[in-house]
Amino acid sequence: MTRMWQQGLSLVEVLVAQVLMAVGVLGALGLQIGALQATDSARMASQASWIAHGLLERARSMRGVDGADQAAFLRQIEAFAGAAGHGELRDGGTQVLVGWSDERAGGGPRAIELGGAR
Repeated sequence: MTRMWQQGLSLVEVLVAQVLMAVGVLGALGLQIGALQATDSARMASQASWIAHGLLERARSMRGVDGADQAAFLRQIEAFAGAAGHGELRDGGTQVLVGWSDERAGGGPRAIELGGAR
């Protein structure tokens, strides 16, 4: 009688393959989460820049800003950053500071300051 050799994988080989796959999937998940956080942080910085630039352009075209412009500026900041957002006009309206919390992206407080020519 001839002996037949078993073909296929042993249980140990299957378990090792599953552990390696799990490590790979967790690594890919970590990279994806980091990419999403960086994308959110860049989106917030871009939005803050657009808001500050808009106020500077309004101030430049109207030779200053009034109370309605400042109120609209603060509403825009609150809409984009929530209660953690803040904004300031400096140097007679030629400098604009927009700040927000970047905690969703794993960071702390961030701010952008733009200045325009008089």
